[in-house]
Amino acid sequence: MMPFGPVVAPALLAVALGNRRVPRTLLQSILGGRSDATIRLADHRALMQHLGFEERIRGSQPIYRKEGMAEKVNLGRDGGNAKRYQVRLVRRLILKCDLGGDD
Repeated sequence: MMPFGPVVAPALLAVALGNRRVPRTLLQSILGGRSDATIRLADHRALMQHLGFEERIRGSQPIYRKEGMAEKVNLGRDGGNAKRYQVRLVRRLILKCDLGGDD
């Protein structure tokens, strides 16, 4: 077992949200679990969309759903960053459903 989660290739994800590009290192950070408090909310949202989740905004928090999955994920803001427990929830979903594979 690896002490800090799986190793992910350092190539760039081909994700564009407006003019933003999300680096593969974001996925590494989320899967590694050592920097949950420093994941930017905008980057986290872009990654969710790349993983195939549909975004729906209710009030001030985006809610993500994916066809074929019972789980819904809402992302809240903690300053400019995503909330830690929500980063952990997304990490568990990525690993459980094998969503972090190379495209």
